[in-house]
Amino acid sequence: MRTIVLANNKGGVGKTTTSLCLAAGLREKKKKVLLIDLDAQENLAFTCGVDNEDLEGYSLYDVFHGKANVNDCVFQIYKDIDNFDILVGGIELRNADKDKKIDANSIKKALLGLNDSYDFIVIDTPPSLNVLTESAIKAADDLIIPIQPSAYSLQGVGGLNGFIKSVNPNINIVGLLLTGVNERTNLSKEFIEIYKTAAKNIGTKLFKNMIRNSVVIPESQVNRTTIYKHAPNSTVAKDYMDFVNEYLKGVKKNG
Repeated sequence: MRTIVLANNKGGVGKTTTSLCLAAGLREKKKKVLLIDLDAQENLAFTCGVDNEDLEGYSLYDVFHGKANVNDCVFQIYKDIDNFDILVGGIELRNADKDKKIDANSIKKALLGLNDSYDFIVIDTPPSLNVLTESAIKAADDLIIPIQPSAYSLQGVGGLNGFIKSVNPNINIVGLLLTGVNERTNLSKEFIEIYKTAAKNIGTKLFKNMIRNSVVIPESQVNRTTIYKHAPNSTVAKDYMDFVNEYLKGVKKNG
């Protein structure tokens, strides 16, 4: 089992979309996948067909507080895709930093209680360096940092690296993933080099595959499905699947 966390303390970088597309892409590759939504906004859960009322008594919040068994809180995504499950943190996690029942080891402890064995666990984190992000990073093997092609998106990457290494010095920072790229704009070589340098400065790489912006993404969210089901022949579906293949190639290479 390999646990992947997607994190960035800046919002609007495509982190939640990438979490779902990575998890769904791995499932398309016949992998058994568990997706975890740690953001109290529950956007990922909504897109996966899980409503707030479904979570009453069956969220990770309840697990952390000893009110529920983690296995009872696993939902099957979309009901029609086997071996593709989700655990949802719950809206109560908006106050996680003040919750004495939640600490840096909470996610790791919860995952140890799972009866099912998964090939991959993909964790979507809040857009902040709070205790939930800390707990997810501590439980993970791999970290992927989604960023957008703007100067502001690069701000704080260095600080994020310091936070990551202080929490889990053994984590593999797989790479920076450029998302929301305007397909009408060719990114200059100089611009790409800036991102490659930023990646190198934190001991990682810039993924070769970039994710183009597309109306398909919000459409699939409204329809509460994956881009692979909603628009399998779209450019963004191809981009994300190429990214999944690049990630898996790296996993195979590094054992």
